[in-house]
Amino acid sequence: MDLRCEILNMRGKEVTIRLNDCVKMNSKIYDKTGKIIGKITRIFGPVSSAYGLVSVFPASGEVKELYVKCMGDINGRGKTREEKN
Repeated sequence: MDLRCEILNMRGKEVTIRLNDCVKMNSKIYDKTGKIIGKITRIFGPVSSAYGLVSVFPASGEVKELYVKCMGDINGRGKTREEKN
């Protein structure tokens, strides 16, 4: 599922966005065409409405819209919490 991110601040190669609960550290960030343009490098703020710092790759150009793919709740082995084995 692709979710559009709200851009709060842009400074150089760093963009501050508002996050939802399905986004994790190092999640890939996409542009509207589906090309990877960066990743989340830091999560901060209150738990109920956290913010993320996105490091944008140099060749991305000007960023106007950001999208993230919501992967759900996945543990370290790539399984969702509902799966037992």
